Parts: sequence; structure tokens; C-alpha cells
Amino acid sequence: RKRDRLYSQLTLLYGPVYYFIMQNKKLFELNKKFHEAYDKELKGKNWAQDEQTQKAVGEIADTTLRLANEYVHGVVRNNEKIKEILDQHFGLCDPGDIDSFNLFFEHYVRYKTEIEESGKLKTPLGIYRHVGDISFSRPEFMQQIEERCRAKQREYLKLTS
Repeated sequence: RKRDRLYSQLTLLYGPVYYFIMQNKKLFELNKKFHEAYDKELKGKNWAQDEQTQKAVGEIADTTLRLANEYVHGVVRNNEKIKEILDQHFGLCDPGDIDSFNLFFEHYVRYKTEIEESGKLKTPLGIYRHVGDISFSRPEFMQQIEERCRAKQREYLKLTS
């Protein structure tokens, strides 16, 4: 029974969540690379002040930041998938992970409720500061799921080898 439960946890809950978390890590890395390139190529430069140059630089900046934001939108889409997995297979969750999954849900639902589609915050800033920041994907959560999934994989291999 233990082997069957581990198999279900790995294939229905922890493995799929880990898969999307690994994608999120890559998406965050790409977003960071675009911001670093933006800083290196555009920020703090003494561009000519003529209209044509300013327009061209503005277009490059807008395109670069739009692309960087697309990677964050990928994280948001992955979080939708993680939420669906949790909705369907929460019963396979280890008791020690319940708080982390609930915190994931809190940030997920706050993002869906408090952020407009354009990315603009709906919540008045003073209220937001009291309630706290919204995270797309908390690093601690990503690390915990990665560690938990790898531990379950090792345990499953011991039981089946």
C-alpha cells in the first residue's frame, strides 16, 4: 500500500506540481535575463534627444519589457495548472505540506482577485501594504516541492528495486 500511495503521490500530485515549478524557475530566469539585458543595453545611456532616437529607444524598451513580462505570464498560467492539480489530488498531500499548499492558494487567489489583467494592482496601496505582498511563486514553496518530490522518488525506488 505504501508503494501504491507513493506512486499516486508522484504521478498525480508531487511530480506534476514539480514539473510546473521547474518550468516556473526557467521562466523566472528568462525574465531576469531580459531585465539584465534591458539594464545593460538601455538604462543609464546618454541617448540623443531627437524625436527619432527617443522613439526607437522607447520601442526597444517597450518590446524588451513586454517580452520579459510574457515569461511572468507563463508562470501565472502554470500556477493555474498547479491549482487544478491541487484541486483534484489534494488528498495525496503529506500533512507537512498542507500549510505550504494553502499559502500557494492564498497567493494564487489574491493574484486572481487583486491584479487586473493588465497587471495593475486593484488593491489600494496602503491596504496592500497591510495585507502583504503577492508572490507569483514563492522560492520556499518551489524548493520544498522539489525536495519533497526528489525524496519521494528515492523512497519509491527503494521500494521497487
